Amino acid sequence: MKIFAIIQARKDSSRFPNKVLLKLCELTTLEHVIFRTLKCELIDNIILATTNRKEDDEIARIGKKWGIEVFRGSKEPLTRFFEVAQIYKPDHIIRIKKQIVLH
Repeated sequence: MKIFAIIQARKDSSRFPNKVLLKLCELTTLEHVIFRTLKCELIDNIILATTNRKEDDEIARIGKKWGIEVFRGSKEPLTRFFEVAQIYKPDHIIRIKKQIVLH
C-alpha cells in the first residue's frame, strides 16, 4: 500500500502572500511543514506540489534541498492535487496543510 503526503505551496496566496517563505526561527514555514512531515513513519513518499511559474522556483529549491520530490503544475490547487494523483497513483493521499495563526 502506497501512502503519499502532498504539500501544496505557492507564493501568491491571496490572503497571506509569501507565507510559505516566512521565517520562523531558522526555517521557513514550508521547511517546518516538510520537517514535521518527514517525521511521520507511515508515509511512503512526500511530494511538494507547486506551480510551474518562475515565482515559485524558490519553493521547488526548498523541496529539493530537503530531499523530497517536487511536482510543478497548474496554479489551481485542486488541479495540481489531481495531477499528482494521476501521475503517482498512490493508494492513499494525505493532504498536508500549512496553518499560521498570528495574534
